[in-house]
Amino acid sequence: MPSQLINLPALSRQKRCALTKPPVPAALSARVTVAAAAEQSNALAAPNCKLLNEKGDTISANGYINTTQPQLRGAEPALASHRIDIYLDGELIGTSKVDEHGNWFYAPDFELSEGQHTLILGVDTCLAKLRVYSAPFKFTVKTTAPQRPCFSILNKSGKLIGDGDYSVERRPRFSGKRCQVGDLVTIFHNENVFASFKVQGDGNWLYTVQSDLSDGDYHFDINVIDLAGNVSEFSDMRSYTVIAQAALKPA
Repeated sequence: MPSQLINLPALSRQKRCALTKPPVPAALSARVTVAAAAEQSNALAAPNCKLLNEKGDTISANGYINTTQPQLRGAEPALASHRIDIYLDGELIGTSKVDEHGNWFYAPDFELSEGQHTLILGVDTCLAKLRVYSAPFKFTVKTTAPQRPCFSILNKSGKLIGDGDYSVERRPRFSGKRCQVGDLVTIFHNENVFASFKVQGDGNWLYTVQSDLSDGDYHFDINVIDLAGNVSEFSDMRSYTVIAQAALKPA
């Protein structure tokens, strides 16, 4: 049975309680509250969930996501038949009814803004006048792809190997700038993956080929994938020809 989704404006605690529980008679209120609060405080754990992108990938705390309408899923048998309240940046944005197996689901019907957000889940045990909250879960929405990258090819002395040049360099260095820390740079040769690595430090990067290139023509381009999974356009192609040292000597 799918979980029931309800999107609500922020409500007072009293009104939220009224959605799921009838009023407690005044004569019984104090007695029921004390007993139920003691039971619930031991029985109910704070709710948890998975934050998913459009592909169904799970996003870790403090991670990045490339959709403005992420999905929330939970599987907590101990919370069966309870209601999960979803708070985003301090505002109640909706609720989800946990089914009898402990499963629940929620997806916002509006788009989240770019930037960092904080998610908190609550379980309202209204009869006991007790609420249990999850720890804050922070994540960042980023839907903009990295800018189109550019790069240079250098020899071991740091001298530029120009596009279309001939060179004896068999272990060239690839150099690039203006990436974000954690971006994944992939170098392609003739449309096949040649090397892949993550950007460190200040966003500038340098990669040295690990084994000798054989004689011949080489055509390289790169792209960049950011932490949210957004993919850049491909760079311009850079080519050079590896030749033997003797071939550079005059006849």
